[in-house]
Amino acid sequence: MQRNFALFLVLSFGILLGWMALVAYLRPVGTLEITVPDGLDRDNVEIVAKSDGAERKLSLKAEDDGDGKTIEWQLMSGEYELTLSGKGSEGWRLSKARVQFTKEKLTDAVEIAKRPEPKKPEVAQVPPGEKPGDKPAEKPNDKPNQPNAEPPDGAKPPPAVAEKVSRQRLAVGSIQPDSPYRLLVTFDNRGAVVERIELASHRYRDLEDDSGYLGHLSPTDAANGAVVGVVGMGTPASAAGLKPGDIIVKLAGREVAGADAIEGILAETRPDEEIDIAILRDGKPATLRATLDRHPMQIVRPEIENRRHRRESPEPPNRGIDDQLSYLVSLTKVGEEKLDGVDLSSVEWRVAAHDEKSVEFEHTLDKLGLKVTKRFELAALANGENENVDARAYHLTLKITIEQLTDGERRIAYRLDGPTGLPTEGWWYSRLGMRDYFVGPENDDGERTGFFPMRCVDVAKRPDESDWVRRQESVAFVGVNAQYFAAAVLPKHDEKITTRPVLVGDVMKAHENLTNITCQIVTEPRTLAKKGDKIVHEYELFAGPKRPELLGQYDLRQTVDYGWWVWAWIARFLQGVLHTFHALVGNYGLAILMLTVMVRLAMFPLSRKQVLGAMKMQELQPEMKRINEMYKKDLEARNRALSQLFRKHNYHPLSGCLPIFIQLPIFIGLYNSLSVDIELRQAPLIPGLAWCSNLAAPDMLYDWSGWMPHFVINGGLWGMLPPAMGPFLNVLPIITVSLMIVQQKLFTPPPTNEQAEMQQKIMKYMMVVMCFLFYKVASGLCLYFICSSTWGLAERKLMPKPAPKTEGETAPASVAVKPKPATNGSTAKNKNKNKKRQKGR
Repeated sequence: MQRNFALFLVLSFGILLGWMALVAYLRPVGTLEITVPDGLDRDNVEIVAKSDGAERKLSLKAEDDGDGKTIEWQLMSGEYELTLSGKGSEGWRLSKARVQFTKEKLTDAVEIAKRPEPKKPEVAQVPPGEKPGDKPAEKPNDKPNQPNAEPPDGAKPPPAVAEKVSRQRLAVGSIQPDSPYRLLVTFDNRGAVVERIELASHRYRDLEDDSGYLGHLSPTDAANGAVVGVVGMGTPASAAGLKPGDIIVKLAGREVAGADAIEGILAETRPDEEIDIAILRDGKPATLRATLDRHPMQIVRPEIENRRHRRESPEPPNRGIDDQLSYLVSLTKVGEEKLDGVDLSSVEWRVAAHDEKSVEFEHTLDKLGLKVTKRFELAALANGENENVDARAYHLTLKITIEQLTDGERRIAYRLDGPTGLPTEGWWYSRLGMRDYFVGPENDDGERTGFFPMRCVDVAKRPDESDWVRRQESVAFVGVNAQYFAAAVLPKHDEKITTRPVLVGDVMKAHENLTNITCQIVTEPRTLAKKGDKIVHEYELFAGPKRPELLGQYDLRQTVDYGWWVWAWIARFLQGVLHTFHALVGNYGLAILMLTVMVRLAMFPLSRKQVLGAMKMQELQPEMKRINEMYKKDLEARNRALSQLFRKHNYHPLSGCLPIFIQLPIFIGLYNSLSVDIELRQAPLIPGLAWCSNLAAPDMLYDWSGWMPHFVINGGLWGMLPPAMGPFLNVLPIITVSLMIVQQKLFTPPPTNEQAEMQQKIMKYMMVVMCFLFYKVASGLCLYFICSSTWGLAERKLMPKPAPKTEGETAPASVAVKPKPATNGSTAKNKNKNKKRQKGR
């Protein structure tokens, strides 16, 4: 027993060492060259390189055999996020915030330089006799046809001409990880809405788009190219020097025939690729050079882009489709008149103010005598919080102001729509709702009274259900929940509101779980008595990853759904174990392997009993076969004989099922944990390989969508085929089911009767069904089953077999079953039959 246990331990550590050796072999080493300037405190400043959750500190101390200005560090291949750390790092910056080493590119360089000092604001010259801040005196206009000319006596002044506002895109925040912002937000002044929200951290990348990222430019068509609409801070376009208003003539050496051409050209590029951008700026030609990046994760974006990733629209996307964007405001009541939303969505709002962290829109409704203002301000990190991944900086503050411009009492109410276009990654394999609605009401004391989620499938089937509406209550939050990300509206005023889920666009019957829904807030009417009265409401707009520690700062922890409370407890425990193992080895694949070893070692006494029971079953097979032949027509006697045989040899047929029942909660808990744990979302099995680069998703070995029939990818064909297989060939589920078949074939005893033979045939067909059930399971879960099945095979092979019987030994003693005595009734019947026979004779 001790010898076998030692063999298991040696086997476990051998697998761990072999795996680590394989990772080291397949992951080449890259060289990072760091140029250190004079004046930097080398003893206290260092570079922190982060990759896949692991952290390594790179010292900047001068080498004895070098020139002291260039330092080389050897790093394993992969993507690293670089930041300066230590006392004295203030005022210095890195030329790159990210480096990546691959088999094709094993060297990279980074320089340390001083941060540019902020420009001082220019002080305007004040004319003599005027004080600073006074408005300059207006010069009289001599020409009567000018706008500010006084009309002649008796003439009516011309009617006021509304200011024409052109369409604009604006951006706040930055995509650069070392900036004070965690979000890059793009706005559209048509409707004063949010067009997209991108995450700045390299921990959260777009897993569906592997093309090069230049930045979302919102281009428009021009006669000789495409006009740049917006350039987000920190994007490759911004680093290259591109500005709004530039006309892109050529991109990556190809002519730009219009706005759609830019997206088509970039779709053929890859991250880290350098491209030339030929532009016209103020009529003068210029050429810029940009290094493309990986696409960041977008929590909010136009729905047409989600459809494109799901292969539901042609390439390039049809720009004629007009999706409702996020955080739209509409008036629902003015005075006694109920309005079906005054048109504030299709008009261009005036940009009243704009800087790198805030933007303010305003629009005047002359007929109603109202002015509506929307001010968005992005949260910034406090000093020293750049290293804190859970800092409370994943939100915008929205301030809505409705001002009365005329006298007269009236009652005003408005409607605020929530976020739209949340990500649908995992649409072909996830069994969870992609965009589920949730609301958290609270009492008058500000204490939350519950959490009420609603599946988007239910909302899609019954969009007008009155039960969805919660009327006139205080609400802590309301929002939309994706698999790994969430977007919520948190009211910061004390007034009661009405909330409900709302459909955006059409419902696809085949994919109701992908329905684009949003939340809607309707305020109670407020009275404005006179000119200058205002309604002022504030909201926090959260948009970020579903990390429990981060969500706790917004009171949104319950958006992470682990299922029923029993499975939730197991899932949280396994999640903690995985994170602990990952902190030790730095790879979630190894962490899952270590979890498997831990579970199998804990279950070793039970699994050993299961193996011994299976061996005992094989030993008793001849006697069981003899009993089946002896009592072929007497089922009751046969069962009684088998029961006595098992009791005599201390064997219970159901003893082998106990390990299965114990592993079932582990399987469900691990499945729930992988389904919602964002730490595993971008965790690779082998760093540097595209295959199995996301343990929370299938391994996706090969993209067969180009030639595989549509009904195989998306299901269908009149319901006669299994569910949709998706656009990828997955190999880990096939290995998992193959190991199950091998286990079944090696360890299942031969059938002793026709019924047992039929059951074994049914189990073989069930394995085919299991292949379809496992085909779209997360690769991390398949890895657990592969390791567990391999352990079971080794355990069975290494377990000592029973000694062979000698010639003097006999088979297990047969069990004699006494015939059941006849009842009194049957005895009387036999006597009557005998009497009749005697009379007949």
